[in-house]
Amino acid sequence: MIMKKIYRSFWKTASVFLFLLIAVSAYAQKHRVTGTVRDTEGGPFPGVNVVIRGTTIGTATDGDGNYSIEA
Repeated sequence: MIMKKIYRSFWKTASVFLFLLIAVSAYAQKHRVTGTVRDTEGGPFPGVNVVIRGTTIGTATDGDGNYSIEA
């Protein structure tokens, strides 16, 4: 009976640890992507929408064509 309680307690603790490990690794995968959008002549392109493909996450370029987005 005691072994059964220890075994059950081990799996509860292991499950919580695994959940926390997955949560931390998911959080660590965010990166900031920055860049500049330029026209065909190399000038800045202000007001352009930049969107991560397959998502609704996006931003617009500033007056100098620069953008910064969490990916």
